[in-house]
Amino acid sequence: KTTAPQTADPGNAPVLIEDGFRDFASGTYKNNINTVTIRAMRFADASGAYAAYTFYRVPGTAPEDIGKGGVANGTRVLFWNGATVVDAKFDHLTAMSAAALRELADKVPIVGGAAGVPPPLPGFLPRTDLEATHTRYSLGPEAYTRGGGVLPAPLIDFSKSPEILSGVFNLRSGEGTLTIIEYPTPQIAAARERAIAAYLK
Repeated sequence: KTTAPQTADPGNAPVLIEDGFRDFASGTYKNNINTVTIRAMRFADASGAYAAYTFYRVPGTAPEDIGKGGVANGTRVLFWNGATVVDAKFDHLTAMSAAALRELADKVPIVGGAAGVPPPLPGFLPRTDLEATHTRYSLGPEAYTRGGGVLPAPLIDFSKSPEILSGVFNLRSGEGTLTIIEYPTPQIAAARERAIAAYLK
C-alpha cells in the first residue's frame, strides 16, 4: 500500500493528483486455473474515482455487470465503487473470474455523505448515438488534455474549479464531441461562456 501517486502510476501521477488520489494497493492471486493481478486506487470522493475510471477506461470496451461501470477489454476488467477504482488483469477471463470480481466489488467500502455522491454531469448527456465508453469526466487540465479534450485548457480556466464531461457521438454526419462544463457559480459560467463563444467564432 502506498500514498504516493508516482508509485501507483508514474506516467499519470498528475492526473491522479487532480482527481484527489489518496492511496493505492495491488496484489497478485493464483489458483489452479488462473492468475489475477488487482490494482485498487482510492480517492477523496466518488467524483475523483469516476474521473479516474473514465480516464483509464479504453474506448470500445465491453460492458460487464461488475461494480459501477464494469467493462472488459480482453483479459482486463475495470470498474469503480464508492471512491475506489479497481483494475484487474487475468491470465484468461472466465465466468468464475467475473463472479469473483462481483464479490470483490460488493466489499469495496461505500463512502457516506457528500463525498459518496457521484457527479451529476453524466446524467445531462443525451443517450442517442452516444459512444458511452468514450465519455471522459475531468477535474483538471492534465486529465482533460490527456483524455482528448477539444478546447484549450487555458480557455476553460481550471483555476475556477470546473468539472468537465466530454461525450463522443456517432452521428450520420460524422463523429462529434459534446463538452459540458460546470462551474461553481452562474457568474463564472457566464464569463467563461463568453470567452469560449469568442474563441469558437
